Amino acid sequence: IRAFERCIRRDPSDPTYTPDAMFRLGELYYEQSAIRFAEATEIDPAATEGHPDFNPTINLYRDLVARFPRYRRIDGVYYLIGYCLNEMGNMEEARLAWLNLVCANRFTYTGAPPPRPEEPPRPQDLAAHPAASILAPTNDGPEAPFDDPYADCRPITPDAEFVSETWLRIGEYHFDFDFEPHFLERAVSAYSHVLANPEDRNYNLALYKVAWAYYRASRNPEAIAHFAQLVDWSDREQERTGRAGSELRAEAIQYMGITFAYDDWNENQLPDPQEGLPTAIQRLQDPSLLPQDRPWTAEVYFHAGQVFFDQAQYELAIQVWELALQRFPLHHRNPEIAMLIARAYRRLQRRDCVHQREGGRRAGRGVGAADLRKGRRSRGSIR
Repeated sequence: IRAFERCIRRDPSDPTYTPDAMFRLGELYYEQSAIRFAEATEIDPAATEGHPDFNPTINLYRDLVARFPRYRRIDGVYYLIGYCLNEMGNMEEARLAWLNLVCANRFTYTGAPPPRPEEPPRPQDLAAHPAASILAPTNDGPEAPFDDPYADCRPITPDAEFVSETWLRIGEYHFDFDFEPHFLERAVSAYSHVLANPEDRNYNLALYKVAWAYYRASRNPEAIAHFAQLVDWSDREQERTGRAGSELRAEAIQYMGITFAYDDWNENQLPDPQEGLPTAIQRLQDPSLLPQDRPWTAEVYFHAGQVFFDQAQYELAIQVWELALQRFPLHHRNPEIAMLIARAYRRLQRRDCVHQREGGRRAGRGVGAADLRKGRRSRGSIR
């Protein structure tokens, strides 16, 4: 640190070596701040509640941006400013720094913090800090058309690094901390920039986050479509590499099942079938909502039935599971599902159906005793 500080004092304006020295010094300041915070926490955890102080790095990098805006690693500078600010809880200003990295044609980060949310920005603030306007409270209601602030974004340099990770972080900001109308649309817009490149390492995570944003917005067809894309992507990756594609695959199946089992898609507090809208059974069989020819389609049926079972809607669970057994007669989980159907009949105290279901299976209708034992062992795994 001392060597880099001397270098910068000795030659503060060299266009090549000075910004390189500042960049490396900022990284060292970051490491120093993190170490000091960790050591202080070990001595007295109560005295260090909060965040490390990364202001030495932030202030140095703000100076670097102001003095050397064409520095060859300017993308990394903006990313690290945003990262440090975010770690210190200054999420709004962090987003502005990140936007100058990924959307430099529409946003400018000058290093000045944005106005506080409770204080309307003054005209002179917006003139000095154009991007602050996006943080100000708006007069647009939920019914106003969505104006995408991230349309046609271009990064600060054509070969900028950290772009996909930065868009994910911007999306997370809107998903978790943005309370203005259309916050989920802004989250989807940010996440969707990652989806432009299926080879990106964050592609599957962005798919999951887009699906979750649509799910949270009760835009169920779009949510199902993106969860399905994630499962397809995961299975293709597993086939290509021989390794598990995405650890989020199981959750994608789970939330598709939950969505199909939900009976109020228009969120008007009335069950959809009472209004003449499709039932869960009808939606599950609709190829425009759920592909019917995928190896994983049966899993969605099975999980929808499990949701109904867990909600004590045993008749619906039985209907869904019976349909699944008919549609996918060779699926490896069918013995397990047959046992669950028998359990649902027991809950309904329909002993005749229990005996029929269990007796028919034991009689050899495609399922042997070994399969039944396998189903009995594994049935708890779907909870």
